[in-house]
Amino acid sequence: MRAADDTISATFGETIRIEPRRGRPNAGPDADPARPVASVQGVFPLRPDEEALEGARRGSEMTGFATIATATARLWLRANVVDGLGYAVKRGDLVVLSERAGAPRYAVVRAIPTEHGDLPVYLA
Repeated sequence: MRAADDTISATFGETIRIEPRRGRPNAGPDADPARPVASVQGVFPLRPDEEALEGARRGSEMTGFATIATATARLWLRANVVDGLGYAVKRGDLVVLSERAGAPRYAVVRAIPTEHGDLPVYLA
């Protein structure tokens, strides 16, 4: 399993900048001084997908049925990267794809570690 992870990271990995944020009452989020900005290696597979919107159904008739094209933004961090980070990635943190044109930025929606210690990070 580790050899496969190494191959995936070497082939598809890129430098990702994590900018920790903290929420403040009555104000927008700002930088979290307790957690430093970090540049790490991660895999960002942005794949097209489709979501079905369903309206009223009557038997086999599907009125109001539509399909919307979407893309799930998710970042995958390996266990050794997560351990080296030194802090938990939290909802609201910013993820910057620093190697891509325009350095796109995403906000962390959810980050739940797997049983192997890897961290899938769901983004918006």
